[in-house]
Amino acid sequence: MTLDIAATISELPGGGINASGEFFEFYYALDGGAEVPTRTTNGAPPNYSVSSLDVSSTNSLVVGFNFNINGADDGWEISSFTVTSTLLPIELSSYTAYITNNDIQLNWQTASEFNNSHFTIEHSTSGRDFQPIGEVKGAGTTLGEQHYSFIHKTPTPGKNYYRLRQTDFDGQEEIHKTIVVEFRGETSSPTVFPTVVNEELSVKWSNKDDISEGAIIRISDYSGRQVFMQEINSPEERFDVSFLSQGMYFVNISDGQFSHIQKIVKE
Repeated sequence: MTLDIAATISELPGGGINASGEFFEFYYALDGGAEVPTRTTNGAPPNYSVSSLDVSSTNSLVVGFNFNINGADDGWEISSFTVTSTLLPIELSSYTAYITNNDIQLNWQTASEFNNSHFTIEHSTSGRDFQPIGEVKGAGTTLGEQHYSFIHKTPTPGKNYYRLRQTDFDGQEEIHKTIVVEFRGETSSPTVFPTVVNEELSVKWSNKDDISEGAIIRISDYSGRQVFMQEINSPEERFDVSFLSQGMYFVNISDGQFSHIQKIVKE
């Protein structure tokens, strides 16, 4: 949301002589939180303004203001104070893509939405000519965070470009940024075993050429907290997991482009 704030300060007859050090201070509070002051000296009496201020609120927004003049007699008044808000169709807070099991998964998140009907996912191999490959329903109007995902089942070896086209209920559209993923083509997924583990966990690729430099194994507990991370330097490696407590864990093997996730149980 973008706020346009303006105030008109008027001098009363006989007051405000030799005023100095004047300033206009606008403050706001989001969702019941602490006040955030924004001091400005834009303009001079009788007009002060904050041209624009971007804020994100999930539930409520409280606005207020102070005006201060030093070295002047009493005799000023605030004759108007206006706050005009402009809601963007969506506020896109994140947009990522990665390879998983020979597919490409796109994830994006919005901070707010206004009159949002749907997203169209568009794909290109050149970065110029895009074609629609799927559609995801929007959340309409909301000030809460929304999470979305889409899986492209047939990526092309080489560079794959993706962009989001957002459409309002009234048919207006907005195109958001393009991201690119380098897809190496069909590769073998690593085997993670045993799935019920006690002391050691093994990771193995059937084709040694499918492991790339920078591959990392991460283990997270059921809540998503990462408990282990280590580089993978060979097509077959063993990792000591005896320190893990009993329970279910998720093993994520990735190299920044490829990602393989598997569930294991620690006895």
